[in-house]
Amino acid sequence: MNKEITNYLEIITQNLDLIKKENIKQTWTLIRDVIGSQTKKREDLPSFFKQNQEILNDPNDIANGFNDFFVGIGPQLAAEVGPTARSYKSYIKDCGSVFNFSSISEASILGVIKKLKPKTSAGVDCVSNKLLKQIAPLIISPLHYLIN
Repeated sequence: MNKEITNYLEIITQNLDLIKKENIKQTWTLIRDVIGSQTKKREDLPSFFKQNQEILNDPNDIANGFNDFFVGIGPQLAAEVGPTARSYKSYIKDCGSVFNFSSISEASILGVIKKLKPKTSAGVDCVSNKLLKQIAPLIISPLHYLIN
């Protein structure tokens, strides 16, 4: 084992009590210190932004300058590329398949909901699987309407 790894292990061993206390923020600070990784500090960020030939120093002007750059880069690149003789359709291959929507029954929806694991964690909709399973009989009709 090389000396650097040995030193890392020694530092971690010396700080096990900190890690055992489950203080995750201090644990990651320790890990960053051990591996030599540094987090960006506000003072490490540039204090100015050059837009065209103008130098911007105000943080709001800098933010707007970045925004203007990233908003305009797509149209600018598109203008530089220009039109081509080949249509985008020539790049798409015909797969020979046809996609059709079909209706799904309330029983099928209830079957899928029934198979969900009864987890209590919620997604972006703030509805957990456990809650969905409990209220499924009450909301199945509007849910069926929305899905179809």
